[in-house]
Amino acid sequence: MDNRPFDFEADYGAHYDTFIRQVIPGYEGLHALAGAMLEPSCPANARILVIGCGSGTEIICLGRLYPYWHFVGVDLSPAMIHQCSERLHSLKMADRATLVVGTVNDIDANGAFDGATCILVSHFMAEEKDKISLFSSINHRLKPDGRLIVADACNENSSGFRAMMACRWNFARAHGAALERYQRFQEDCRTSLQSISPEMEERLIRQAGFSSVRRFFTSLHINAWLACHEEWAD
Repeated sequence: MDNRPFDFEADYGAHYDTFIRQVIPGYEGLHALAGAMLEPSCPANARILVIGCGSGTEIICLGRLYPYWHFVGVDLSPAMIHQCSERLHSLKMADRATLVVGTVNDIDANGAFDGATCILVSHFMAEEKDKISLFSSINHRLKPDGRLIVADACNENSSGFRAMMACRWNFARAHGAALERYQRFQEDCRTSLQSISPEMEERLIRQAGFSSVRRFFTSLHINAWLACHEEWAD
């Protein structure tokens, strides 16, 4: 195994698609539900921006559910973009996606997207200002009624939360995770993820210019929000 934490160019990236499903209960359901949250703002031929597209899970899941949606996927890792491209070609979906090695700032800020996803991305950013900048940059690329899905690992400072998280190994083991890999993953999460509380994350998304932010998914420490400019009455 490579010694650097979360090295998407090496061992972690090569096994990502299998391992992430072993440590996040409901991983696939999250993506399907994200599509349902985006759908109200999307025409049949919607354009969707996928930040941190990785091995292509969002594009493949949403592409199957919505056969006329088109995607622009962005990822810093050339290896992950390569994985994504190969999967899309094998599924005959490559003509519905443009893949870019880079960041959201490499995409024109012309409000051309009906929706966007940013799933398991911002928890790698150390500074709150960088998280706000990311969400704001996505906002600038959405149409006025466009919607954003944000999902991240969050942290809560309580003994109850820590006890709950200790049970994650039971799920991972039952789904085929090897103990050594899981222990390494736990240590990498502890030292490298910049997880904040769910309340703080919601606050940062609002600071990026979204007037409505609603949490719609929680699985252990993974939380997901729908962010938009519609005011939903309480």
